Amino acid sequence: MSNSRRTSVYYVCFLQLVACAVFLNGFFPYKPPLGVFSTTEDLPSSVGKNRLNGKQLYRRHYSKVVVMVIDAFRLDFITGSDRMPFLKELLEDGQSCMVSAKAEVPTVTLPRIKAIVTGTVPGFLDVIFNFGSSIMKDDNIIYQASKHGYNMVFYGDDTWLRLFPKAFKRFEGTSSFFVNDFYQVDINVTRNLNEELQRSDWDLMILHYLGLDHIGHVEGPYGPSVTAKLEEMDSIVRKIYHYFNKLKEANGGEGLLVLTGDHGMKNSGGHGGSSYEEVTVPVVFINSNCSSEFGDQAIQQGDLAPILSALLGIPIPAGSSGIINPKRLVGLNPSESLYVVYYNALRMKNFLLSSASREVEDDFNNGVFHYSSWIEENHSHNWNQAAQSFIRVQEKIAASIERSNKTNILSLVSSITLLFQALVLLFTEQSNYSDAWTSTKLIACVVGLFCIASWLTNFSGLAVILLVLFNLRILMKSNLLTGIFYRADRFFCSLIILHPLSYLSTSFVEEEHFYWYFTFATLLAYTMFKDKNNRKSLLPLLFLQRLLRNLNQTGDKWANLPDLGDWFSLPENKLYITYFYFIGLVFGMFANWKCSWQNDTIITSEVILIIAQGVTTYLYNTAIGRVSVFYDYDKSSGLWEVQCFWILTAIRTFMAVIQFRRVKTYTTNVPTSIRILSIMIQLHLSVIGLLMKPHNVIIGPSMVLFSYVLGSKVKEQWQLEVLHYWMGMCFFFLMGNSNNIASIDVTVGFIGLEQFNILWAGLFIILHTYAFPILAYLLLTKELLNRKNMKGSSSLDGYATTHLLLNGLPLLVFMILIIVQREHLFIWTVFSPKLLYLMCQTVLIVVLTLIRGLFFSAMTESSNS
Repeated sequence: MSNSRRTSVYYVCFLQLVACAVFLNGFFPYKPPLGVFSTTEDLPSSVGKNRLNGKQLYRRHYSKVVVMVIDAFRLDFITGSDRMPFLKELLEDGQSCMVSAKAEVPTVTLPRIKAIVTGTVPGFLDVIFNFGSSIMKDDNIIYQASKHGYNMVFYGDDTWLRLFPKAFKRFEGTSSFFVNDFYQVDINVTRNLNEELQRSDWDLMILHYLGLDHIGHVEGPYGPSVTAKLEEMDSIVRKIYHYFNKLKEANGGEGLLVLTGDHGMKNSGGHGGSSYEEVTVPVVFINSNCSSEFGDQAIQQGDLAPILSALLGIPIPAGSSGIINPKRLVGLNPSESLYVVYYNALRMKNFLLSSASREVEDDFNNGVFHYSSWIEENHSHNWNQAAQSFIRVQEKIAASIERSNKTNILSLVSSITLLFQALVLLFTEQSNYSDAWTSTKLIACVVGLFCIASWLTNFSGLAVILLVLFNLRILMKSNLLTGIFYRADRFFCSLIILHPLSYLSTSFVEEEHFYWYFTFATLLAYTMFKDKNNRKSLLPLLFLQRLLRNLNQTGDKWANLPDLGDWFSLPENKLYITYFYFIGLVFGMFANWKCSWQNDTIITSEVILIIAQGVTTYLYNTAIGRVSVFYDYDKSSGLWEVQCFWILTAIRTFMAVIQFRRVKTYTTNVPTSIRILSIMIQLHLSVIGLLMKPHNVIIGPSMVLFSYVLGSKVKEQWQLEVLHYWMGMCFFFLMGNSNNIASIDVTVGFIGLEQFNILWAGLFIILHTYAFPILAYLLLTKELLNRKNMKGSSSLDGYATTHLLLNGLPLLVFMILIIVQREHLFIWTVFSPKLLYLMCQTVLIVVLTLIRGLFFSAMTESSNS
């Protein structure tokens, strides 16, 4: 590749990264802390002409309060089963009351905790910060309770301790990310609970149990361990309830247990998405008498912040947009509950709105009138009218705040313009349109950089127009699109164009895997029937792909349907998964050896190391109980086995380097670049073999087989590139991924780790999630290098831009679609998760392209010297 072409590719990579950053900044704007904190001086002292005693009407109602959060606690764990009999008995006897709460997307722990304690709707990007939360700077109930003299203790998910590092008198955190731990993580919490129930120096206790969430990630909501875990949680509820009864008998003190979940759990396990099971959680007030209308209408999860504040008698957090309905204020008399609703409506009107609308003012004034009338006349009609008016004020202000969270349209359009220029330059690269390229290269760089600089200085409107007109002129003058379409295979081009167009349907976004499954199979069949010689070799690939599709159900609507992976995970089928896993490992070890640059010779040491890696991988899955061996093997976290695997990997890498330096290129006729790439492929196969679930281990070697057959049968280079890109995306979904955040398997991030490390965990999760797009990229590069080595062609020149083009085109269409559909009902539940996946995929492809470019530049310089 010439220096000019290489520079152009680097510039395109730069444009794509900047476009992604600008779009994310405009679509997910950062919400800075409000910087305002509520005080007791905010309590209203009058309504109309009537004086109010805020200290008497707004006070502490319980001597001790326990907030018990069960991670991934779905509503139907209470309503749809009898696995928590004591809790159901309390609900039926009227000693507790329950209401369903809706958690906003994304349904992961950090933003849900923020919603509970602040009453705000956290940003969508908190799904990323969930792995590294920092100190909370917004006003919240923990800060207010600490400021007003509450002694607080905490036990459970250490996310709370990172958010509130100095708030608790006593505490012990547990990591929420070691998801193979079903029991010890909760035993630690209960051990501390037992000790605290013997003490009397605390006022507010927060417990966050993680075991149920861990079971959901591994087994799903219908797994064999769920029932025992729910019974364990039920026994803890019983223990706290009996403690409150003893407390009342001893000194007349009232206690309240608030039981809830931070989020739910989807039917196929995991969470993060928008299904009913993920966003609907119970909120149970235990040891309290409630009105018959308490649970007749669902609440928002953020409503808990003002409700808990009122029960604790502390100021409601300043930024809270949570709504208080007097029906939810357990233990308050009518005077107190109406005062609380009035206080919250007044606070929201003064703090959260720069100027109230006429409707809000009318409702508020109407509420004030009826409140005053009730004080003077004590008619229940006035109380009801005042309460309804203040509720409407809260609802309208909350809706107004939600509508005010607008995206930055100029940033979105600027990013689309930059990406559009990148694609135009890629088209010129692919079409070898040298006249357009030589005449516009310098101008394109200058105009693109001017657009970026203008965006940073808020003057990007003119730059956007100039850049669009400039790139349209290139397309119109060169006829690039029609030229490429008529020179290339029209069927391939049609499928490439059809993919971004499929995003026009939200169902195709949710069920995108169907597009890749059917189009990849169609491309295989099309390639097969174009050449009669290919039919016998490609036909088995179609059958293999159909088998792999049965391993994992994915998508949204049918993700909960049973698949082979679910069947293998049943305890009675452990013998079958053991056999299947063993076959997959043997297949994987054979594929690993075949990827060696010396696969025509058998090197004893390498074969031994490959087998040893396979054995340690097998023993790891045996230790954690996924498969079995024909002798007793102690269950453990698998730490020792994984450490042995990494030691073997290091030895294998070291020996490969020694062998690489010992065998000269002229003695093997294998270029240095192919040898290094072969080592990378082998190591990648070994690592993903460790990270994959047992039933998915067979997918890696299957891709190697697909690539080998395609490389030997498909002669057109650009068709081979398209097929490998299609194959990478198809296998991405075959392993169980989807466009839903809940399908990300976070368990792999903690394989072999003794304590949480965000860098290693993030690396493992990325390697696992994008294992097969990366593998497809590496296999294609090796095949093209082999062709170059045999024919002496310059087949690599166009490859660096093919993946950028195939990924950039749907990204551009999706960005435009998001701008058009930014008010769509599914913008946060369907479009936003897919946008994050596309952005991550773009960064991955850019990084691979840059690494590949730098690698081959170094190889070229080395060979020249």
